[in-house]
Amino acid sequence: MLNNNFFLVTKLNAKSNQSGVEQQTELMYKENTIWTAIFNADKVAIDELIEHDRNVVDTRGAVGECPIHMLFLYGTEAHLDIARDLLIRFPLIATQIYNKPNYYGENILHLAIVKREANMVDWLLSHASLEPYKHGLLAARATGDFFKIDQPSYYGETPLGFACCTNQWDMVEILLKHGADMDSMDSNDNTVLHMLVVCNLPNMYTKFKARWIERHAVKHKKIIITSETSELPKLWNRLNKDGLTPLTLAADLGRAKMLSWLLQERTTIQWSFGNVSCVLHPLDQLDLGFHEKNKKRSLSVLEVMVRKNNSALVDPIITSLIDKKWEYFAYWILIKRFIITFLYLLIFLGTTILEQTRFDAEKDKNIFTLIIKGEYWYITHRMLCMTGQTIVLAGALLKGAREIDEMSNMGFRNYVNTAGTIFLENLAPIFCLGIFLVHILRLAKLPEYESLVLAFTSLVGWGYMFFFTMPFRFTGPFVIMIYKMLFNDVLRFCIIYTIFLTGFSQAFFILFNENGFGGFLSSIKQCFLCLLGEFDLDYYIEGQHPLPSVILLIFHIVVITILLLNLLIAMMGDTYADVKKSARKLWHLERARMALEVENGMSSSERKSDVNKYWVDIQGERYLQVEDVTYALGYLKEDEADKESVVEEQTELMYKENTIWTAIFNADKVAIDELIHRDPNVVDTRGAVGECPIHMLFLYGTEAHLDIARDLLIRFPLIATQIYNKPNYYGENILHLAIVKREANMVDWLLSHASLEPYKHGLLAARATGDFFKIDQPSYYGETPLGFACCTNQWDMVEILLKHGADMDSMDSNDNTVLHMLVVCNLPNMYTKFKARWIERHAVKHKKIIITSETSELPKLWNRLNKDGLTPLTLAADLGRAKMLSWLLQERTTIQWSFGNVSCVLHPLDQLDLGFHEKNKKRSLSVLEVMVRKNNSALVDPIITSLIDKKWEYFAYWILIKRFIITFLYLLIFLGTTILEQTRFDAEKDKNIFTLIIKGEYWYITHRMLCMTGQTIVLAGALLKGAREIDEMSNMGFRNYVNTAGTIFLENLAPIFCLGIFLVHILRLAKLPEYESLVLAFTSLVGWGYMFFFTMPFRFTGPFVIMIYKMLFNDVLRFCIIYTIFLTGFSQAFFILFNENGFGGFLSSIKQCFLCLLGEFDLDYYIEGQHPLPSVILLIFHIVVITILLLNLLIAMMGDTYADVKKSARKLWHLERARMALEIENGMSSSERKSDVNKYWVIVKGERCLQVEQVADDRSDLNEGKAEDD
Repeated sequence: MLNNNFFLVTKLNAKSNQSGVEQQTELMYKENTIWTAIFNADKVAIDELIEHDRNVVDTRGAVGECPIHMLFLYGTEAHLDIARDLLIRFPLIATQIYNKPNYYGENILHLAIVKREANMVDWLLSHASLEPYKHGLLAARATGDFFKIDQPSYYGETPLGFACCTNQWDMVEILLKHGADMDSMDSNDNTVLHMLVVCNLPNMYTKFKARWIERHAVKHKKIIITSETSELPKLWNRLNKDGLTPLTLAADLGRAKMLSWLLQERTTIQWSFGNVSCVLHPLDQLDLGFHEKNKKRSLSVLEVMVRKNNSALVDPIITSLIDKKWEYFAYWILIKRFIITFLYLLIFLGTTILEQTRFDAEKDKNIFTLIIKGEYWYITHRMLCMTGQTIVLAGALLKGAREIDEMSNMGFRNYVNTAGTIFLENLAPIFCLGIFLVHILRLAKLPEYESLVLAFTSLVGWGYMFFFTMPFRFTGPFVIMIYKMLFNDVLRFCIIYTIFLTGFSQAFFILFNENGFGGFLSSIKQCFLCLLGEFDLDYYIEGQHPLPSVILLIFHIVVITILLLNLLIAMMGDTYADVKKSARKLWHLERARMALEVENGMSSSERKSDVNKYWVDIQGERYLQVEDVTYALGYLKEDEADKESVVEEQTELMYKENTIWTAIFNADKVAIDELIHRDPNVVDTRGAVGECPIHMLFLYGTEAHLDIARDLLIRFPLIATQIYNKPNYYGENILHLAIVKREANMVDWLLSHASLEPYKHGLLAARATGDFFKIDQPSYYGETPLGFACCTNQWDMVEILLKHGADMDSMDSNDNTVLHMLVVCNLPNMYTKFKARWIERHAVKHKKIIITSETSELPKLWNRLNKDGLTPLTLAADLGRAKMLSWLLQERTTIQWSFGNVSCVLHPLDQLDLGFHEKNKKRSLSVLEVMVRKNNSALVDPIITSLIDKKWEYFAYWILIKRFIITFLYLLIFLGTTILEQTRFDAEKDKNIFTLIIKGEYWYITHRMLCMTGQTIVLAGALLKGAREIDEMSNMGFRNYVNTAGTIFLENLAPIFCLGIFLVHILRLAKLPEYESLVLAFTSLVGWGYMFFFTMPFRFTGPFVIMIYKMLFNDVLRFCIIYTIFLTGFSQAFFILFNENGFGGFLSSIKQCFLCLLGEFDLDYYIEGQHPLPSVILLIFHIVVITILLLNLLIAMMGDTYADVKKSARKLWHLERARMALEIENGMSSSERKSDVNKYWVIVKGERCLQVEQVADDRSDLNEGKAEDD
């Protein structure tokens, strides 16, 4: 928008026109010129100048402007009045445009629009004197540099474009009224919709598109409302000169929000059911289409996103499309390719090792001579080498041919642009080229160069393996982090470090008076080693200039080793945080890249096959069908393929002409009546998912659909009993549908209409038991209509159903009551209302007024168990509903008394804590047991914390300490026995103890006795612990036993240790000492590992142990996967460069690379090799990538894990305390538990309660956990 900063903008954006703009400014202040008169809005002076020379109105300024332009540019009322007067006197000046490059083509209409002068725009287009120039004003194009698409003042060139791009709908209306062309385009063939995408104006886009449709409907003598009408040429589908539609232009420009809005704007909702909607997304422009090979075509959003490598564009709709492709074909093809590539690289590695396996004597290279001589091993070796070389070369030829074909189809530039975030896919043709070059050098008999190329090629080959890690959540972001750190942080570090290195090297070179260029290289080597902390201080002290040398060394250490390296670590930490934020989008982008690459390689028939088809066909167009969940109640499982196919089949049926489904979809009563008249049984037709026509009328749920439904139900009342009869939605009836669609009037009508009275009970008792309504699905609503009303949070609907006789004690197939269902759906307020109404109803039923929820005369709905043995309270714990659980626990609380800010509170222990029960008898679990088995620290609530602390204080702490002492002493005996067993004497002693007594070998006798005693204690301890663990396993069941084994399965180490001890004694009896030692070593490690079990329930050590576990099985595991690929690649490269011998040589290379990871390497070893320069360069690259980058990335990840664990540390160690307390309590008898020493509860009315004195300030913690209705 042009304003008072006009000249400043020009100055900033058009350096080539600075002199012209400055001239224009100076002209304004020169006396007796038209420019000064205009600037001052001096009408008298202007009239005098015109009277003196009428051509003054055609004067041109420094940037190609005329006086009329400046009047509009200043734009005050006085200036515009003068402009009107001049236009009436000299109407031809209305056609004047700026005629110099910067603002070329701009006219007074453009200026009036940008200055937001709507009255002036209307005047210009309606005044009689300007009528001949009206079309010219509307068609003018501002094409100067100032208005280019990459400039802030790009407004689409035409006046209509200017009005739209400056977000002035009133101005657009004026222009359209005067005949502006809605189909106008700029120089790049951008339509107004393209322009609005560039300017990021979604609301204006909607208005303009709707007006365009309306205008074209009138033009074609049709009232066309929807934007998908095929009779119209679609403005939103038109391509600009870059082959982009408005949608793909949004992707190309990186307008993430605009793209997301445009994708959503094209969406069609087929039907909605509660929080689930069946949504159709058109795939034209979004996805790869079907086209002739080698024919130029427009790109899709997905292709643009991949080529631009812009993860910010990954939208939920795009994610759904990528996931469909991944599930249907991309994943399996990628796995197949990975296996082939991995086997190929193993053959390449094996061939390299065999080629460098040398024999003692040189063998004859003629294979026939070798056969005669009987050299069969060497023959086998030669045959394997030749076979391997053939496979490697053939593989490179095949891959190379495929890459060349792909490059020729796509063009070199596009081929490179689709090569991934870190160009990993480009490594394949580089590898192939390397293999061809190796064989050319082999034929040319240049072994030295052959080794260099082969080493580089092997590194590239193993680097290509990272390509297969990219689309996975576990490894993809990690590889991207490596890339970003390498080419941003490390590269920046290397540039700065090179300057420092050169400076310090020259300084040390001078101080030590080194000799020539070799001496300078020696200085560089010393400085580089100093970076890694490898330096000899004496070397600097004993030099020619000791004091300056040491000072310079200290300065080098401070600046480089301390400052620069730590700055690098800080930068990498920042990069790690940035990548982590966008990790989900990044690996989805890589999935999209892989899917497109795979799809481009498939034929049209392969893509259209039922196995690979991920879309539905509707009236010749492809759509992506997705079931969207508005809010998630639990973990949403991926739909099964069968389910998807039938729902998609149902969608396709809706658009087939002359069917009952099409008539229902369009709410066409006339067509429905005609179909019924032709065949009355059409009302019993079944669709793809087992639905009947009456179900679809309720599912669409508009007023028109429901009117038709009422009419059909009155005419055919029996259809009210129809249910979906296929597995996915089995049992659902029209009452379920009406409730979910929130049609209270329709529900009341169904249950009260006279014609439907016989079916009323059947409607109320129907159960929707299909897969769609299972408890782990987002549409779990409890099967019955009453459950549906409660779970969709409609109390008015519940009242209607109860009025008509719905059963409040109804249960679903899993024996879940309505209260269980409300826990699943996280609706505490509805829980309260339903519970109160249940109490009220049962009070009336038993002819008693019962107000409280704890009345013993009533069967308590909230205490009933489902088939899993869970009450509503324990179900909340089982599902991990932390807020709901906290709310339910608080709801049961009773305040005994309060004194100021202190209250004495009672918490009932039934369902919350371990009860008293007969041993081995099946029982329901408590909240505490469920929490421990699920290992869910999020459930640790202040009330639960109070209970755990009571148990810990009364008995658990002391029993644990006692067990710790016993275990520690046992392990010390085990350690002592092991040491004694491996204590050897100078001479072999007689193993018969009686012979030794006779000989007087008392020291040896004592040693033997101690060994036997220790062995007996160790074996007895293992037997006792093993028996106890087996007993516990048999009582709990193996699965439950494993599930209660702690955050890091530490308790499971006890039975493993026992098993190890038994195995050691079996091997001892079998006289297999070698295997005995191996098992004993492993067992000792497990035994001492079990000691961590006793550190878990303490605040000081527990979270620390959990951190170790999480780091080990997340961060370190991920690091190891990536490092293994690097290690293999570098090891093979060094193996070739150093011409190592055979498999032993390859293992030696692995050892050297591993030591290099730890900073243990000998630089001279690499300098003195066969290829010193390539070896040193490769070593430096290895140090940078592995020692500096990869290790520091691991540290960054571990730091992040540490922060995550630290956040939940209090809950984590309370969970472990609960685990220990329960394990101890389970081992105690009822009498022990009830003893005064261990009793942590009070008895109130025969029930156990936990009594806590609570401070009011602390109760805010309890309120934090309150659940709210979703």
